[in-house]
Amino acid sequence: MKKDVIKQLIIWAICLVVFVVSLYIGGIQNGPFNENPSPIKNIAFASLFASILIGALSFIFLMYKFVDFSVNKGEEKKKNKIKSILIFLITAPIFPLYILVSLIKSFISRKPKIKDIRWLVLLLNIFIIAPVWLVTYTAGYYVATDEIFLGTRYQISTMNDMNSMAPSFPGKSIHKYYPYKNIFYKLNKPYQFQRGDVVSFSNEITKKSIALNNKPNYFFLKRIIGLPGDIIEIKGGGVFVNNKFIEEPYTLEPNSTFALTGNYKWSKENNLKGLFLEECQKVTVPSHSLFVLGDNRKNSDDSRIFGFVNFDDIKDYLPLEEQKTTYYEGVNPINHSEKWRDSSNDYSTLQQSGKIKCSN
Repeated sequence: MKKDVIKQLIIWAICLVVFVVSLYIGGIQNGPFNENPSPIKNIAFASLFASILIGALSFIFLMYKFVDFSVNKGEEKKKNKIKSILIFLITAPIFPLYILVSLIKSFISRKPKIKDIRWLVLLLNIFIIAPVWLVTYTAGYYVATDEIFLGTRYQISTMNDMNSMAPSFPGKSIHKYYPYKNIFYKLNKPYQFQRGDVVSFSNEITKKSIALNNKPNYFFLKRIIGLPGDIIEIKGGGVFVNNKFIEEPYTLEPNSTFALTGNYKWSKENNLKGLFLEECQKVTVPSHSLFVLGDNRKNSDDSRIFGFVNFDDIKDYLPLEEQKTTYYEGVNPINHSEKWRDSSNDYSTLQQSGKIKCSN
């Protein structure tokens, strides 16, 4: 009985060693292989895949053998295979806990000696099996909630070298985002956008703009100013929503929102049918659409040119409230509002300037 257990543990230990070695070659060493492509890179990827497969099989092997041994109590002729399989399937999700309970029951019924193999099993469970189990569940969580699957966990993205969203999202900075078309979207319960949220999107007009400017293929990132049904108007550099001036601490400069006449002329010459928002022109945001602007109003191609953004064209979003709180990417703190300015005097300054030439 003791030799049989030792044999199984040796086999499992060998599997574990192969798993760690292949994981090192396929995972840790994969970075240099990416920088210097070679035939070894293919071996690294194959090794990484093999490490996952070997690791999974080795743990399944250990789990079943332990359950089978517990059910049959070490008898040479195994008569309870079906029972072993059923218990194995039931206890698989909480296997480390099953080991711990089984050992405690065993210790109560028969006190262990100093060289008892059960001490080794206990140590393996505490220092190897249980930690790996926790890592597995953590990895499963990250995979399941990734953008490709459920899309319920925030992701990290890097801005291109443009500064249309400065100061909140300067060029080449990193930021988090939530996938819009996630599991809730598919269940017809999408996120409800709020004014001030940031969204990334792509449609036929933005794709043409990117191609004409020879820019890299990327999604536009802009801030929501108008929601469905809102009336938008630009006067003297200020933005009015439903006939009320809105304070915008996130803009790079105060009262810097003007109709992009030159940009619109360029877009028309290139057959880009966009919305030209003239001074004092009121537009109503259609249903299922948004009016968006960049924070750097003097250097941003946005709804003033492209028009409204349909909900269906949105890829991801970042709520306004989460832009005001600090979060971490690794050890680096990120807070998008730390460079926002005091906008409390923007309206009085706009009034004193005399640039508002039209009435509400």
